[in-house]
Amino acid sequence: MQKPRFTRFDLIAIDDQEYRFHSQNHDSVLFERLDVSGAIESFSYDQILTLKSSRSWSYQRDYFRNPNTSSEAGRTLSRLASLKTSVLAKVTFRENYCQVVRELHSAGVLKLREDSLEPNRPMIQIEVNERETARQTIGKKLRGGDELPNRKLPCSRTILEHYREWRDAGYSIEALIPKTSTGKVDRKYIDIEKEEFLRKCVAHHASAGKRLPMARTIEHTFEKFDEENERRESLGLRPLGTVSRSTIVRRIQAMDPFYVTFQREGAEAARRQFSSSSGGLQTLAPMERIEIDDWYCDVRSLLADLSMTTAIPANLLEQIPKGNRWVCCAIDTATRCILGLRIAKAPSAAEALRLLSMVVSDKSDIARQLGCEKNWPQHGGICDIATDSHSGFQSDVFRAAISTLHGTKLTLPLGKSELRSSIERVFGSMVTGVIPFLPGRTGSNPQDRGDYDSDKHAVLDDNDLLYILIHWVVDHYHYAPHRGLGGDCPAGRWEKLTKERFVPECPDAFEKRTALGVPLERTLQKRGLEICGNFYRSDETVCHFKETLSPTLNIRLDPDDIGAVSVEINNRWFEARCEHGDLDGVSLEEWKAEHELILQRYKDVELLNRKTRRSAIAAIKARCDQAIAKRLIPGSTTDNTAGIDAVQNQLFHGRSYEPLPETVSFNGAGGPFGTPISPDPSTVPAAEQTTELTIEDESKTSEDDAIDWPDGPSSSGWNLEDE
Repeated sequence: MQKPRFTRFDLIAIDDQEYRFHSQNHDSVLFERLDVSGAIESFSYDQILTLKSSRSWSYQRDYFRNPNTSSEAGRTLSRLASLKTSVLAKVTFRENYCQVVRELHSAGVLKLREDSLEPNRPMIQIEVNERETARQTIGKKLRGGDELPNRKLPCSRTILEHYREWRDAGYSIEALIPKTSTGKVDRKYIDIEKEEFLRKCVAHHASAGKRLPMARTIEHTFEKFDEENERRESLGLRPLGTVSRSTIVRRIQAMDPFYVTFQREGAEAARRQFSSSSGGLQTLAPMERIEIDDWYCDVRSLLADLSMTTAIPANLLEQIPKGNRWVCCAIDTATRCILGLRIAKAPSAAEALRLLSMVVSDKSDIARQLGCEKNWPQHGGICDIATDSHSGFQSDVFRAAISTLHGTKLTLPLGKSELRSSIERVFGSMVTGVIPFLPGRTGSNPQDRGDYDSDKHAVLDDNDLLYILIHWVVDHYHYAPHRGLGGDCPAGRWEKLTKERFVPECPDAFEKRTALGVPLERTLQKRGLEICGNFYRSDETVCHFKETLSPTLNIRLDPDDIGAVSVEINNRWFEARCEHGDLDGVSLEEWKAEHELILQRYKDVELLNRKTRRSAIAAIKARCDQAIAKRLIPGSTTDNTAGIDAVQNQLFHGRSYEPLPETVSFNGAGGPFGTPISPDPSTVPAAEQTTELTIEDESKTSEDDAIDWPDGPSSSGWNLEDE
């Protein structure tokens, strides 16, 4: 059994009782209650597993790490998740030119001064334009005359300010978010002369051979400012004034840490502290570092979803378009286990999010549905995500999703594949271990292919290719000796490390949906939020409908599970469930396909009855296990905003299902109209009984009949309110 790992910053809620992690061992986990000081409760790992499978479990990672954590209802996720598309694109553009300045400064091309940055602005603009074009045209084929999404650089002073903010924040993209909704930032500048003098004073902190504490450097800076002001007054010049203590601290923290260590402790200490091997960082725990990349598969396949190619005549088989698919893969570097695998038409933001969803999910049901002999349970909460800089994983929404899931995005330099050696080695293993046995292989180059006719031998479709690759990963790769693990197999190393160091807890369904779901906008109605014929509501949406004048809300929908959605209300996220409560585990693609069959019979009916809905849900769940693997191949029209909006407008426009009935009872205090007036018991024969007025049981209605409401009072007894 996989044992989760918690930290002191995590918030756990069980049946609305909030806990903070205290400690854990190999047998149990201790949680500290927040409402009673010092109260500790113990939970075994079996109990936690049972709670996680129910809806009484809630987990918020790094909740207490954020100093701005609020006690209000709802969750505050990453700041990037709530930004508008235009603002998010601007923040990403700022990070791009900050990265370019950092690379040029590291290479010694420029210095972090305006006079050094200004002559290099054309070079910076060209490099930023190339990165912006590559990032925003992912999966697109540019043609002559196409408009390129390039932006103009700000002035050199603004670039340096953004760079220093980005650097001081540990190279976090959130430091580049505009301070106001208009994108304008109100800053108070220090004049250039004072800034230069302050820089010289702060440089005393990195004196050679000295390890001065920060307090001594601050005191030294104040003394130098006092001496300079006295000298200027004696000469009749304008004094410099002074600076605050916090300003000096920020300037010390902004100094190059490598240079400070080099000056204070020597070259060897600096090299030992900041150097890294060409193979990347060494990881010790599962899910500590995940490498993600995509690979243009060396196999020509049929670009169609075919169930049996042997039944298709040869002349028709030759007319089916053929091409190469992309294989998107994620690997855990500590154990070399594959955490996700997808087949894609081209790298895109949607495919990147779906792959990230596999990383944080148990994939045993996929392996079981495809007939694998082994399970695929490797998953957990993310930490560091390493990708290259020119792939589908550089989109704005992917960056925001990683930040929302409490991960860190690591963009490695282009052309240095040794920094992503684990994922590159997996693709190499596919090339040597499975691709040579497949028909239609193209080889990695023309010399490798020779005179082999790839198109003539192409007979595999997307389902076949996915089936082969997942079988190879689950049944062969995970249990084959790995040289990088000292002869151990990836599955064995995963089991060993999970027992020693545990695995970061994966996000719950709400957080996963909010981070990785498809963004939508819907108008709040009386019944709730309508999505593809279903209405979603919660207590928060009901209150918001009464109070707001503009009920258009942002929504996140998981296309693989449409039982609930995430709704943003006043910058807080809440869960809204389907009013019928019967769509848990049902995918939007399956719901769409079944609704198309229903409309063939009831094409003129706008409000379909509940019995028809129950039959549709039963049919979907009967074949759910057969459709799991189809979610991993291209062809879905419901994994993006435009596709879902098109399905709603074309297939579900003007059609929905009748709401659940509410039982109306007039039985004393429980009734809505007060206490019923009953006849004197002494005057009523014992055989007569008072009958409550209720809506007829839905199971007694036929498929095409409406609900049969009682026309009048019962003959055996009735209440005054019945009239």
